[in-house]
Amino acid sequence: MDPIYLTDDELYHISKAQRPSTQAKRLRDMGFTVVLRADGSPLVSRANYLKVTGGEPGAPRGRRPAEPNFSALRRRA
Repeated sequence: MDPIYLTDDELYHISKAQRPSTQAKRLRDMGFTVVLRADGSPLVSRANYLKVTGGEPGAPRGRRPAEPNFSALRRRA
C-alpha cells in the first residue's frame, strides 16, 4: 500500500529542488496543494498528486485508452 503522502524523494524528483522552500514554491506553481510541516518542508498528499497529474510518480506514460469509433455506430441511409 502506498503512503498517503508523497515521500521526500518523490517531492525532490517532481520539483528538482533540494531546499524545502523552493520545493514548496515549485510544487504550488505546478498546481499542487502544499501544506508545510512544522520544520518548513512541504507535504503533498498522494491523492492530490494523482488528481493534478493523473498518474503515479515515476510511472511510464503509456498510450491513452482507445475510444470507441462512434462514426461506425451511425446508421447509413
